[in-house]
Amino acid sequence: MTGETHDGQSPSWLQLLQSGQHEQAQEQYRNQCVSRNLNGLDLRNVDLSGFNFSGGDLRGANLSGILFWRLCFRDADLRDACCVGSELTRADFSGANLSGANLSRATLTMTNFRTANLSGACLASSDLSRASFDDVDFDDADLRGADLSRSSLRGANLSRARLHNARLHFAEYDRKTTWPAGFDHRNSGAIGPGAVLRRANLSEKQTTTFPPGTSPSYIRSKLKDPGTGKLTLRQADLSGADLREASLIGISLEESNLRDADLGSASLWYADLSRADLHGATLRGADLRDASLEGAALSHADITDVKLDRARYSRDTTWPAGFDHRNSGAIGPGAVLRQANLRDVDVSSVDLHGADLCGADLRQARLNSADLRDANLSGADLRDADLSGADLRGVDLSKANLEQARYTAETAWPDGFQHQDAGIELQDANNPLA
Repeated sequence: MTGETHDGQSPSWLQLLQSGQHEQAQEQYRNQCVSRNLNGLDLRNVDLSGFNFSGGDLRGANLSGILFWRLCFRDADLRDACCVGSELTRADFSGANLSGANLSRATLTMTNFRTANLSGACLASSDLSRASFDDVDFDDADLRGADLSRSSLRGANLSRARLHNARLHFAEYDRKTTWPAGFDHRNSGAIGPGAVLRRANLSEKQTTTFPPGTSPSYIRSKLKDPGTGKLTLRQADLSGADLREASLIGISLEESNLRDADLGSASLWYADLSRADLHGATLRGADLRDASLEGAALSHADITDVKLDRARYSRDTTWPAGFDHRNSGAIGPGAVLRQANLRDVDVSSVDLHGADLCGADLRQARLNSADLRDANLSGADLRDADLSGADLRGVDLSKANLEQARYTAETAWPDGFQHQDAGIELQDANNPLA
C-alpha cells in the first residue's frame, strides 16, 4: 500500500503528511530519528512538495512517478531505490548514496548530485540536462540514451560508465574527469580541455536577431535574460580547445583557462572574459565587440584583425607586445576614443582615467561610478548620460553637452566647474528613476 514500509506500518510523520500537515510532518521527521528509517517505503501518490529527506534511510524506497520539484535528499541512503519516470527537477541529491538505484526515464534537470555515489545506478534515457555531477562516482552506471547536455562533469568518474547514445552537448568536464576506454570525449560535444567545438553555437543565439543599428541596451537586456539559455562557463578549462568560428555571444568565461585555445573568427560579442587566461590563444579575426576583458591575460595571443570596439579593459589586462590597445576602439584607461560612437554604452565603474573622449557621442551612456579623472571630454555629447557617483576631477568638459545628464551628491566635478548651470539633473539616491 502507498505510504507503508515492508512491515505494513506508516511512520507518524507520513500520516501527518498525508493529512496535509506538512510543517508538522517535517518537524517530526527532523526530530524523531527512528521515523527516518524509510527502508522500502512506497511514496507514490504522496504529496511530497518541498519535503526534506536529508540523511534519511530510503533504501529500496519506491519513488516512481512522483512529480515534485526541489525535494532534498542530501546525504540520504537511496541504495536500490526506484525512481523510474519521476519528475525531480532541481532536487538535491548531494552526498547521497544512490548505488544500484533505478532512475531510468526520470526528469532530473538542474538537479544537484555533487559527490553522490551513483555506482551501478541506472539512469538510462533520463533527462539529466544542466545537472551537477561534480566528483560523482559513475562506476558501472548505465547512462545509455541519457541527456547530459549542459551538465557539469568536473572530476566525475565515468571510466566504467555505459555512455552509448548519451547526449553530452555542452556538458562541462575538466582534467580530473575520467572517461571509458576508447570514448572520444573531445568530439562528443562536451566542453573541456582539448574539446573540438568548431562552429559550435554555445550561445544559442542567432546573430541575425540583432541587425545593425540595434540598441545596445536592447541587446544587453536580451543577453541577460535568464530565459535565453546562455551558458555560464566561469573558471572552465578550455585550454587547447578548438573553438574556431564558434558562437560565444554573451557567454561568461570569467576566470576560464583558454591557454592555447583556437578562437579564430569566433563570435565573442558581449562575452565576459574578465580575468580569463588567453596566453598563447589564437583570436585571429574574432569579434570581441562589447566584451569584458578586465584583467584578461592576452600576452602572446594572436589578436590579428580582432574587433575590439567598445570592449572593456583594465590596467591589469595584458596585451601582446607591440599591440596598440589604446587605439583599438576598446574602452579603458588611456583609451583614444575621439569622435567615437559610444551612445548607450555601459561603462559603469570602469576605469577611464586619462581617456581621450573628445567629441565622443555618449548620449544615454551609463558612466555611473566610472573613474574619468583627467579624461578629455571636450565637445562630447553627454545628453541623458548617467554620471551618478562618477569621478570627473581634472576632466576637460569644455563645450561638452550635458543637457539632462544625471548626477548625485557623490559625483566629483572638475575644479571650478559650475555644474548647476550645465542643464544637468540631481538624481535622488533613494529614487534613481525620479
